This record gives sequence, structure tokens and C-alpha cells, in this order.
Amino acid sequence: MAEEVLSNADFIIQKIMPNIKEKFGVDIEEFINNPRSFSEDNDIINKVEQIEAEVDDEITKIIAGMGDAQKDFDDSISKATAISNTLAQSISVEAKQHNTPILAPTDMENMQDNIPTIYVDNAEDNTINFAKKLAGISNFILLSNITYKENKIIGWTFVTNHGSYALRIEIPESIVLDFEYARNEIINGIEAARAYLS
Repeated sequence: MAEEVLSNADFIIQKIMPNIKEKFGVDIEEFINNPRSFSEDNDIINKVEQIEAEVDDEITKIIAGMGDAQKDFDDSISKATAISNTLAQSISVEAKQHNTPILAPTDMENMQDNIPTIYVDNAEDNTINFAKKLAGISNFILLSNITYKENKIIGWTFVTNHGSYALRIEIPESIVLDFEYARNEIINGIEAARAYLS
């Protein structure tokens, strides 16, 4: 999927780059890959803020034109959010009963390496009982979130005496999700390059 994301990011850059380059005199790829070459431009930070907003608007327009794919994706995200909320409530109650701390770290570098990850697509009794069992045997629980519009989908990493286990909500593949990932990749690249110049 990473290759698809990169190809979508490249597609987006190629689609909107000529307009942005003409409007602002900045090549997005060049700026992301070599911000130092723009250090002589005294107005580059202002331009980049405008470019970032323009990129965001252009990607929003592309996604808005996807019709049924956008609706299907929104439905999938709403369902995943409902599942996440149900599991979060059960996990929270179980953790509280066992005095298990739940942490929401800002980052978990290398945390996911070699951790079995279980994906679920429902909040039926067996899934809830499984999540509660993990919460009950955990020394602590780490939270991670995926946010999309008003939806927040929680993921959990249960750290136990016998190893760590990740529980995630399955989000079906979607071209919309690919473009959202591409948007984040481009915006994060722009922000990183801007921070380099600040």
C-alpha cells in the first residue's frame, strides 16, 4: 500500500504542481526534497503557508469528485468509529477494575516492531470479551488514534508480562484513504521543509 500512497502523492503533485509553480514560483517536490535551495527567498515561509492551503484545497476537490467512493469511505469510517467507541468503553472499564494505567503517548517509536496486531471489524460479544481479557492481563495500555474529520478511531497496545499485543479496527481499503494518506505525506513534507527554514 505504501507504493500506492507514494504514487497517489506523486499524481497529486504532478496534477497541481504546474498551477502552484506558476502562481507562487515554487516547485513542491524541489521544496520538499531540498528546502535549503529556497533559503535566499525572503518570502518563502509566507508562500509555503499559501501553498499548503492550496494543496489541501486541491486534494479536497479531488476527493469530493469521487462520489460513491467518498460516501462508502465515510460510511466505513463511521462504522469503525462506532466499533472503536464500544471497545474503548469496555477496555476502559476493565482497565479501571484492574488499576491498569492507560496512556496516550505522543509517539511510540519502534513500539510496533514484532508486536502481533489483531484487526477486528465488529464489536460483538466475542470481540468485546477478547479486548477485556487483554485489558485485564495488561501491565499498562497504550493508545493511538486515527482522526478523520469528526471521527476518532482508537487503537490499543496491551503490554503484558507475556508480551505486547496490538488491537486495531479494520478500515477497508479505499482510494479516498489513499488520497488522504497522500495529503498527509505532502503536507508533512511541506511542514518539515518549512521547519528546516525557520
